[in-house]
Amino acid sequence: MKKIIVLIVLAVVIFFNYDKIDEIFFQMNLSQNHLNYDEKYFFDLNGDGEREEIKLESYKDKQDNFIVNLYINNKLQEKYEDENNISVHIYDFNKMDNKKEIYVILGDKLENSKINIFTYCNKNKKYNFKTNGRIINNDDKNGTMKITYGTTDDSANYNHYSKVIGGEPIFINYVYKRKLDCDFINIDKKEAQVVGISKENKYIVKDETIVYETNVGDVKAYTLLKGDKIKLVSLYNYDGNQCIKVVNEQGRYGWIKIEEKQIFEKK
Repeated sequence: MKKIIVLIVLAVVIFFNYDKIDEIFFQMNLSQNHLNYDEKYFFDLNGDGEREEIKLESYKDKQDNFIVNLYINNKLQEKYEDENNISVHIYDFNKMDNKKEIYVILGDKLENSKINIFTYCNKNKKYNFKTNGRIINNDDKNGTMKITYGTTDDSANYNHYSKVIGGEPIFINYVYKRKLDCDFINIDKKEAQVVGISKENKYIVKDETIVYETNVGDVKAYTLLKGDKIKLVSLYNYDGNQCIKVVNEQGRYGWIKIEEKQIFEKK
């Protein structure tokens, strides 16, 4: 009986922590595929049966920034630059497209990281995909990537939401992309949580604005007056319904329907 209870508890723990466990395994796999500077590596990047020579050249510029040059077959392909740190890995994000990618992480803090994914098709065709955030999970059976601390600029579903706060990108919990051959396909999710500095910032209401109880329907919760202060909570975009969840200084939550214009300005 005790054994059954332990198994049930273990199953429940795994179920509610599945994403975190998956993230840990991804990080472990990534660390095993780390590439060192000034060493030569040989991998078949484009699936043609021949291995390409890969070398990373590192140095600091006059401004003390880190620079990493990526060479493939003795030819400079990309130059990466960051103030603090650059980490490079070889990885296979989609086992179905018969290619391996070079994954470059810029920055040493999760909340301000940027990533590059370099795909080498042949000597005349390559692609360097760039985005904010950090990959924390990858389904290599279909190429789906889960990126944390991306911004609205990186999401096709929310890239116009930055207009609401005057053009500044909003950090969100997850952006999803799919790697297929040399292309990166957007995977839209109908809701995203606001995170990081975007969640901490206070914004001032520019004009009187109605706040609704839910993200669907027209039941009014309260009205924000010009000069009121709010914080952003989450974004929603589904079936033509576009809105932002906010919380005012009294702790009242609600949803604002957005248009292609600025509603708030940073305090």
